Amino acid sequence: MPSNFASKKIYQLLDSIEDQDYALPVFQRNFVWKPAQIQSYIEALYNTDPTGQIILWETEFEKGEKKVLIIDGQQRLTSLVTAFTGVQPKFYEGEDFEFKLYFNPFEETFSRRKTEGKYWVLIAEYFQSSDKAKYNAEIQELEGEMFEDKNKALNSMYNLALIRDYQYAVTELDKSLSISRTVEIFKNINSEGTNLDVGDLAFATVSVKWEGFKKDFNNFTKKIESEMNFKENPYFYMRLLAVISGKSALLDDIHDITTAELKKSWKLLKTILPEILKALRTELNIFTKSDIVTKNIIYIISTYLTKQKNNSFKNSKDRKMWMYWVLLASVHRRYSGSGGDNKINIDARIARGENPLNQLLRNVDEQANGRELHPNLVRGAVGKMNNPVFWVYALMLRNKGATDWLTGIEFFPPKSSLSQTHIHHIFPKEKKTELREAGQEELYLENLPNKAILKGRSNTSIKNEYPEIYLKEVKKNYPESLEDQVIPGSSYWKINRFDNFIEKRSSDLAKDLNQFIESFNVENIIEEEIDYKKLYLSKESEKVEWKASFSTPSDKEKGKPINEVRHASAKALAAFANTNGGTLVIGVDDKTGDVIGIDSDLKMLRKDGDSDIKAIDRFEDHLTSYISDNVISAKGLKFNGVKIDEMEFIDIGGKTILLIHVDKIDRSDPCHANGKVYRRVNTQDKEVKSDELVSFIKGEL
Repeated sequence: MPSNFASKKIYQLLDSIEDQDYALPVFQRNFVWKPAQIQSYIEALYNTDPTGQIILWETEFEKGEKKVLIIDGQQRLTSLVTAFTGVQPKFYEGEDFEFKLYFNPFEETFSRRKTEGKYWVLIAEYFQSSDKAKYNAEIQELEGEMFEDKNKALNSMYNLALIRDYQYAVTELDKSLSISRTVEIFKNINSEGTNLDVGDLAFATVSVKWEGFKKDFNNFTKKIESEMNFKENPYFYMRLLAVISGKSALLDDIHDITTAELKKSWKLLKTILPEILKALRTELNIFTKSDIVTKNIIYIISTYLTKQKNNSFKNSKDRKMWMYWVLLASVHRRYSGSGGDNKINIDARIARGENPLNQLLRNVDEQANGRELHPNLVRGAVGKMNNPVFWVYALMLRNKGATDWLTGIEFFPPKSSLSQTHIHHIFPKEKKTELREAGQEELYLENLPNKAILKGRSNTSIKNEYPEIYLKEVKKNYPESLEDQVIPGSSYWKINRFDNFIEKRSSDLAKDLNQFIESFNVENIIEEEIDYKKLYLSKESEKVEWKASFSTPSDKEKGKPINEVRHASAKALAAFANTNGGTLVIGVDDKTGDVIGIDSDLKMLRKDGDSDIKAIDRFEDHLTSYISDNVISAKGLKFNGVKIDEMEFIDIGGKTILLIHVDKIDRSDPCHANGKVYRRVNTQDKEVKSDELVSFIKGEL
């Protein structure tokens, strides 16, 4: 039977609350009634006025042990307990408050304060008293004109006592009801009250089963928001907890999970989610929650990682292949539209099996009729960041290190959000009339082929200019910035060639986007184990430089200013860029070759409560900022050779070292470290003097 409709007297409800048979779901709003509202409610009970119904939902706490959640009636039941006992119920969450209500039986009035010369009964004392006859005796003994109508007073006390027998219509929703159906019932009854969704009720169910869950949940979610810029609601976390537990993403069976299973799955979640977010950072340069176009991919990867050793990817190849699937599942909208949740359940089951990626990729193939993006799909993609095709376009630009059209500077700072940039109309939408007059199709003005990504000021500066005018200047100053965004040649820039422009760019973008996506398909590449010790720790060379620390002077350098220590690293980076490239290794004693790790650098930046991940993040941010400001080329950060996005933190014998890789750059625009040019000579970083600069640029040094 889905629901049980019953009638319960107030004293029965109070007994159940005292016995803690009832629990307050964590989705319920805090108690908000003011003292005057509590008084009005008690007065309504005394007058036997209608006061609504109580809705309860039975859920299983453990096998055979049930708990009843108060779905609707928190304010009334809290008021009852507070008025009748003087204290708040066990399920109450909030600041303690004192509430006293008095009753005058001669006047049949309630008041929150006593006035002199009148007879008042404190409600809490009366209902807690085992000797209610004493109040009748007191009334009989009262003397004075205002106490003459003793029969009325005695009758009023009788009516007061009857409040305990006030009957409520109580609807008990059976535990067999699905969470979604329970939410639907709640919303129908409480349309103007607390807003409730399936995630809220699932969260309430878990919190009842596991008393300490809410606190642990809040601590973890605050931590991951702070450390990994990932903030999500209970609905996401409950779905993730469900699929990790082997249950449905629809949350219909989450109440079947035992407390022991919940604790085990929550522990897994706290390990697995950071692992996935780190993979998104490492491989796709996704650093914020807003840059994840669909969170459904997290559910599937999570189920895979539950079956892996240490709940992590097997190796970098495995991680990259999963990111390949992420791109394809996102761009082809694997979980959008009708049946999306069922597809999550289907793919989650596959992900728990052996070598699941092949089948998951086949699922995408079957749904999309192939993996490749067709030019028509690109042409039809709306030019907004929440469109998965445009999202992949933005990721491609970020991974290219694409530069702004008017400044030549990369428009995606390290660890920034994709949404921090501006989306620019290549052919201005204000030229719609002219396009129409030229016989061009205006339908695609708002779509990806007519959109580019720029910095805010550049977008504003260009305003509504014709592309044949402003693109000419961009090509003259920063031709590579047009190539980065796959802009067709100048013959396509005229108003009367808009249709051709859209067709050409749709085709070219499809090709580039497919190549970008396929760059993550490393299935047939044999991954060789990198011997870091052999490559970077055997000795210093023209292409390897050791530094004990980035910021902390060694014991032999005590008293040396921090800026000088940092400059030594900056010199090496600039020298590598200006010569043949190389790798700066931080955390290795440059005198002895001993691996000492980067603990001293982390200690300098670590704040109270930081995890190791957060401390490394702070260090990485600090490094990135310093390199961006001090190791530069006249053409901007993109051209300094330092591969900031490919820094590697490597564990060597329990100690973490950092590898910063540097590419060789064009000497015609040499890299400077704090204003000076350096070159690498054997294991030394030599300054290029002003009188040597011309010879150096010509390659004569």
